[in-house]
Amino acid sequence: MGSLIGLIIYLVLELMYDLPLSTLLACVLIPILIFNLMFVRHSKAYFIAFDHWWDPHRKEGGDDGGNKPLTPPPTAPAPPAPKFPTPKVPDDDLVGTR
Repeated sequence: MGSLIGLIIYLVLELMYDLPLSTLLACVLIPILIFNLMFVRHSKAYFIAFDHWWDPHRKEGGDDGGNKPLTPPPTAPAPPAPKFPTPKVPDDDLVGTR
């Protein structure tokens, strides 16, 4: 960002004024250094803003604070297979009970 501002300052000074090279370099390099130092403090915020712009995250209601990408809801599990009842054996068919 600072180099873009320096390029603009250079083009304005070069096209509008006839400055000696040492003055032109001083008028361009000093603002570049100042602007770069000012933008360093906010570079992480710029990165996070651009990252969020291209890959937004949404909260799922968990404890992560919305830090994970939104996943599709899970599908419902299949119902369990029906269990066949065990056949009841009449008491009189049991051998040796009487």
